Amino acid sequence: MSRPLALLLLLLLLPAAAGAGAEPGSGLVVERLPEGFKITHAGTVPVIALRAGDRTLAQLAPGASLTVHAAEPPVVAARFPLDRWAEALGDVGPGWADVHLRTAGAFLDALDPGPDADPGRSRNLRLLATVDPQIAADWVGEGAVRLALAARAARHVPPGPLLDRLLAAALPTGDATPFEAPYDALEPLPDLVRLAIEGGGPAALPILLRHPVWAADRGFDEARLALAFEAAAPPAATDAAAVDLDATVEALRHALGAGDFGGALSPAITLALAPAEACSGDAARMACAALDVNAQRATAADQWLAAQASLRLAAPLCGDSRSFRLRSAELLRAQGDGAFAAADLVTASGWYRGALFLGGDAADRARLADTLADLALLRLARDDLEAARPLVAQAKEIDPLRPRVQAALNALPTVDPRARAAIVIIILFLLVFAVRRLRRIFRPSVAPPPTVRRPRR
Repeated sequence: MSRPLALLLLLLLLPAAAGAGAEPGSGLVVERLPEGFKITHAGTVPVIALRAGDRTLAQLAPGASLTVHAAEPPVVAARFPLDRWAEALGDVGPGWADVHLRTAGAFLDALDPGPDADPGRSRNLRLLATVDPQIAADWVGEGAVRLALAARAARHVPPGPLLDRLLAAALPTGDATPFEAPYDALEPLPDLVRLAIEGGGPAALPILLRHPVWAADRGFDEARLALAFEAAAPPAATDAAAVDLDATVEALRHALGAGDFGGALSPAITLALAPAEACSGDAARMACAALDVNAQRATAADQWLAAQASLRLAAPLCGDSRSFRLRSAELLRAQGDGAFAAADLVTASGWYRGALFLGGDAADRARLADTLADLALLRLARDDLEAARPLVAQAKEIDPLRPRVQAALNALPTVDPRARAAIVIIILFLLVFAVRRLRRIFRPSVAPPPTVRRPRR
């Protein structure tokens, strides 16, 4: 082939090659202009709460654009309206990754992210918490990325049709391969579903129990464990008259003697659900031990709902014992660590406070003091003295010698004692002059004595 012919074929193929990856819906396209950058919406669903550099926009319609005057390419952040997100999830290409992740709650709102370390007050998460359940159910669809985005959003959506569809569409033994960029902010799909279940709290249990595979994964293979919560609706509670309590106690004793704590759980639940007068003495102590071990195992496996259910059933059997309080503190500490890892220091401080109250452990005291100090430092970085001062005061009261607490104390603005003394002196001088002035104004006027003229001689 001659060189001119090869050059002609190359010129003809270049446009086709350039347009091969430019499909509709490729994202928020950033183009350089002489005066800055142009951001164009190249999709079919509008985006809202958009921030591009120093510019903000409530909504950008498909095909519309805006110009940002900047020397460097601006960071563009936005999200989809929740009532149109199901439609937008039809395109999860790289160009829309950041918008999808922000809509799902993996990133905070671009315009109203809330205070630092308090993600629950971000506007996008607050909207997820109030979304219509039927709208949320439509987010589940084909494809691992779409399922993962729906599962990430389900962490903030109250339990309902969305969670039910997710449990039907995914398996705990499914593909746990981490997502690659640009969706690497998402955990593997099974972990996302687990977090959605645990985040739903007791209200998620009726849905969970309809999916036995997921129920077993979350520690509820014994469905009666959910009877610890009023929101659950598994089989009816144990009727003491219909159960051979002697045989149950014997089965529990045999299981514990053999070290079969899994086998001890069922008879322990039976005794916990029986009337108080039917379970006392050795039976109550053995049932307490079995439920305590189950709570320990569930806490270690991040099965927080199962651990909480075990402790709720064990409470009447164990009483206010030191070991029961320590086990409860262990669960609260684990939940606090989970919130801390998610950069939710406000929630973490609440869990740590509960753990300290129940267990009184020095490690919990240190965790709580450090967390409050970190929160105070974040508030001080935003010049929010009103919020920082009580946090520093609480941290100082809990453990004043912690290095983070000392750092927060040193960062807190203080008044120079010399300046305070000077202000007091100035105020005293002003008071003295004010009193003298007032005395002059209000001093009663005395008429001068009449002058008596002597007659002339």
